[in-house]
Amino acid sequence: MTDQTTPNTPMFSSESAKARRPKPSMPVGIHSKVSYAGGERGTNFTDFFFEDEHGRSRKKRVYDPSPDRVYPYKDKAGLPTETDHEAYVRTCGQRVDTVYTIVEATAGDVVVEANTYEDYVKKALAVAKDGAFVNLKVTYDWKGEYPDIPDWGFVEAHTDGNEPTLYFTKKDIVTPKAAPQDDSVVTGGDLYDE
Repeated sequence: MTDQTTPNTPMFSSESAKARRPKPSMPVGIHSKVSYAGGERGTNFTDFFFEDEHGRSRKKRVYDPSPDRVYPYKDKAGLPTETDHEAYVRTCGQRVDTVYTIVEATAGDVVVEANTYEDYVKKALAVAKDGAFVNLKVTYDWKGEYPDIPDWGFVEAHTDGNEPTLYFTKKDIVTPKAAPQDDSVVTGGDLYDE
């Protein structure tokens, strides 16, 4: 069987299978001189891609804010301290902060403005510089199961000759809750900075 769009091209091949395989992932740790490999819009999210010098990759997914999925802050008694609309506005601001953190690390202090979140992300993707070197923090997800890029303090511009200023906080999960099945933990040194 051949691909009908390209004459004499096999429909299935080991080369195409190899090309679709996921790249090895960056383990938990502070990674220096990681290449920003671009961003891509999905249906209700934006993915930002990073790759280190060993060909290991990591993706940061930022979901679009939705007025249908808001979580107002609550006080100690469990009563909301903000309206659904206020929670939505706060969530939009947090997502814009996350996206801009990547833009700033790759393109410097640039201005990105838009009237909608979707337009903001489109403009941010256009401004962020593919191939720019950054320092990247990878921790475990909130369940302590899989390596993940956190939402705050996770990326900064890389400067040759300077050590990363990123650090693990007490809230960062750097030890898996279950024993890792691979080399997904970078060990050694003091992981926390007060």
